[in-house]
Amino acid sequence: MRELFVTRPSLPPLEEYKKELESVWESGIVTNCGPKHELLEKILKERTGSSCVKLFSSGHAALECALSLIKDDDAEGEVITTPFTFASTVNAIERCGLKPVFCEIDKKSLTIDPSEIEEKITGHTKAIMPVHVYGNLCDHKKIAKIAKAHGLYVIYDAAHAFAEKAGAKDVATLGDISAFSFHATKTFGCAEGGAIFINCKNASKLGEKASNLRNFGLKDGESIYAGGNGKMSELSAALGLCNLRHIDEYIAKREAVAAVYGEKLSGSDIKPASFDGNGLTRRNHTYFPVIFKSERALKKAFKSLEENRIHARRYFYPCVHEMKYYREKYGEISLPVAERVSKRILCLPLSADMTAEEASFVCKILLG
Repeated sequence: MRELFVTRPSLPPLEEYKKELESVWESGIVTNCGPKHELLEKILKERTGSSCVKLFSSGHAALECALSLIKDDDAEGEVITTPFTFASTVNAIERCGLKPVFCEIDKKSLTIDPSEIEEKITGHTKAIMPVHVYGNLCDHKKIAKIAKAHGLYVIYDAAHAFAEKAGAKDVATLGDISAFSFHATKTFGCAEGGAIFINCKNASKLGEKASNLRNFGLKDGESIYAGGNGKMSELSAALGLCNLRHIDEYIAKREAVAAVYGEKLSGSDIKPASFDGNGLTRRNHTYFPVIFKSERALKKAFKSLEENRIHARRYFYPCVHEMKYYREKYGEISLPVAERVSKRILCLPLSADMTAEEASFVCKILLG
């Protein structure tokens, strides 16, 4: 049995990628929003029905830009978010000079709990930044209602949710802005990359600002913003164009592996996380998270997996509010649901090139 990792990149046939690169070599344009970059933006806009799409060098760069678009001069601006996420979500808030306000999670969906949001809103609140954790949809209807009542932006960290559907709508169209990661670990990847999908009424204006911000804040040769370098390269865009042609195939293969996990673990004490709420009609199967009855049981299983060269991941542990930087800056914060889940959840290996036999072997080790 080969060594298994929590995820592996989905890659198109090499010859297909080489063919995509031929025009890059012919043009000599490898960055600065070239033809591949523009084409990928166009296709993503048409595919999702979004008002505006802007590509970035990473999902984190996309998140920072999204926050910069809605930030004003209020030095005490706050963003309500979840502690049960990858550090990038909260780091982006902090790096943009905003204050993260941590909100409890729903114990079923593992996403931000809308019933806890309103009590966190203050006169300094600028936005709500929920996360579609593992591709599990947030309760977007309740969140939209709260945001509208208080005049707040909703920026979704949708890093895990590419190609998913909420009813008939693409997940990219939820909220005012949705930020995606196209990292190699995701179902759809560009090696490195990300994007923001802007859907609010001033989408065109914000899109223009996003283009400036990702290019050093430049417009007509001078900086009008303190921007950075967040442009996606032509090499990454070319890979994205290839992978987009195969996205349905990748998802189907991942779904088949997930089905094996579900069948083999059925009736055991190891429970797959729930994905049946908030109108999710199409999953992308980027991750397969399972919840153990105790942290002790998780650690025992994790050790057995490692001994068999199976590298699962405690994703997300610890919660962000428990991490050293945030704990020291904002003090002890009690969020018992998030903390309890964080200690007991594990993401199993899942990729488009995994076999049913490999998934069965993982379950065999888990079940002892």
